[in-house]
Amino acid sequence: MSTASKVFVVLLAVFSIAFVMLTISHVAQETNWRSLASDYRDSAQNAMANYQAMLASNAAEKLAQNDKVEQLSQSTQNLGTQLQETLNELADTQSQLQEVKHQNESNTSSLAKLTGELNIINTEAAELRKQRGTLEKDNLNFQRRNLDLSERNRELTVQVSAMAEQIRHLQQLNFARSDEIRDMQGLGASTASVSPSGKPADSAIRGSIVQVTGDLASVSVGAADRVRVGMRFVIYNDSNYLGDLVITATEPNESVGTLENIQGFVQAGALAVNLAGLASAY
Repeated sequence: MSTASKVFVVLLAVFSIAFVMLTISHVAQETNWRSLASDYRDSAQNAMANYQAMLASNAAEKLAQNDKVEQLSQSTQNLGTQLQETLNELADTQSQLQEVKHQNESNTSSLAKLTGELNIINTEAAELRKQRGTLEKDNLNFQRRNLDLSERNRELTVQVSAMAEQIRHLQQLNFARSDEIRDMQGLGASTASVSPSGKPADSAIRGSIVQVTGDLASVSVGAADRVRVGMRFVIYNDSNYLGDLVITATEPNESVGTLENIQGFVQAGALAVNLAGLASAY
């Protein structure tokens, strides 16, 4: 119920009471005013009771309205708080959006930079692929040249082997001639002869291999046969060149040396002659 309605009801009640009082006064003057006064008094009391009840109802309704207004005020306050929170969240969201925009701009700049670098890398890669193609062609040319050189090397190796065989054959002939010369010298070859200048001439020192151990070998001639450290002996068997023996230690009747230039199987019994003596024989 609105305030105007409440005022209208109150005025209506007041006017009703006033009208009743005037009516009672008028009727009392014309008829039995005592009975009428009693009836109208009862009516007035009833009207007053109704009025008080209406006031109490209005007061209760007012209290209810006040409670409702207070609830609405509290709701309004809560809504204001929520609105402020929403505004704060909106401000935070806008700040984050601004940061995202800045980050997006930075990412765009970085992407442009990376794109430029990628273009440079692609250009360099294309250049490297081109260089790789050139290098592969050069490699093929080098492989061809290597094959040619390998073929040439094989040819030269064959030639060297042939020359080594010729040298071995010449050495065999040389040893065969040495044996012939030794046979022609006779018994006088074992003694020292004197040259026209009065100095003894060099003669071949001949012996045989006594023992072979690894690259060491001992020969059956020693210091008593004029063998000296550093002297080189040629080892042969049946006119086949087997290798050299360089003397490292001497005893009166035996010497020890190191095998070098091995061309065959050196074993005990193989013949040995000093290189200087072999040269003087010619």
